[in-house]
Amino acid sequence: MSKSDFNQRVQAVQASRDKWIDLVESRLRDLTGLRLSKEKDYKYPCDRNDDETPIKRSGKASIVIFPTNLIERDLGTDDQDEVWSFILGRIDTHHVFKVPYVSENRKLDEDAKNQLESIRKEILLYDDCDFGTCDVLGVFAYRKHVIKLYAQIIAWHSINDGIDTEDLAFVVLAHELAHAYTMAGYDIDGYRGKLLNPPCGWNKYIIEGLAQYYTEAICCQLKKAPQFKAAFDALLAGQTEPYTWHRHWFNGYQAHEIVRPLLLDYRDNVNSEYIKRNLGLSDTMMNSIP
Repeated sequence: MSKSDFNQRVQAVQASRDKWIDLVESRLRDLTGLRLSKEKDYKYPCDRNDDETPIKRSGKASIVIFPTNLIERDLGTDDQDEVWSFILGRIDTHHVFKVPYVSENRKLDEDAKNQLESIRKEILLYDDCDFGTCDVLGVFAYRKHVIKLYAQIIAWHSINDGIDTEDLAFVVLAHELAHAYTMAGYDIDGYRGKLLNPPCGWNKYIIEGLAQYYTEAICCQLKKAPQFKAAFDALLAGQTEPYTWHRHWFNGYQAHEIVRPLLLDYRDNVNSEYIKRNLGLSDTMMNSIP
């Protein structure tokens, strides 16, 4: 794919974020009962939060575009499909996708190696045991209090998965915002829960399951925009079990008023066994989830 065509897809990521972010947030507020900020004139009873830093989800920091000129030079091509196939092949994504990225063993000069390493470090920095939740296409970096969308990776996946870039960007945006609301949102008392604290007690299945549950819920609600649900399903087809686990809840049915109190309890107590026991899982599925 030519650089100009690829860049149009990259630009579509930001356009999608700007176009749909208010709608996504309004749906998440309704579904979870949580907010990402407090109303200034409202008196909240809770003063137990260790961290009151707001979540950034707009502005330059939220759309990440990596420089790749040195890698292109050493590969001898500016075909962005080839360039990003090579880059992603150097990133371990077994925890997100069933089939890992694969790339040829090509030699790079030292400066191009450094450029590649900076991309790899940015993406892998936010793993679920350190700074956030590593979803490859984007991240909610909870300690940095920012949503990030990796525009070139979203563009590459939209090509290879046959999805419109704006539709895929919508799904990634909804997923990362769902992380932000479930992990860092304020409840009606103004309490954020314990998930902003060091995540030694996190269960990846629950953290990703909640984000996926609410992302799919939003896509299902937008019946006049079925392309978002189609993009969600296309992406999900290649993802690993932590991202598909939510579809075992309640035999595949959505149950918002049951999930919501379970979410609130998990934020307050980080009790993985309690939430698992109440998701309507079969005994086999219960025993297979860590």
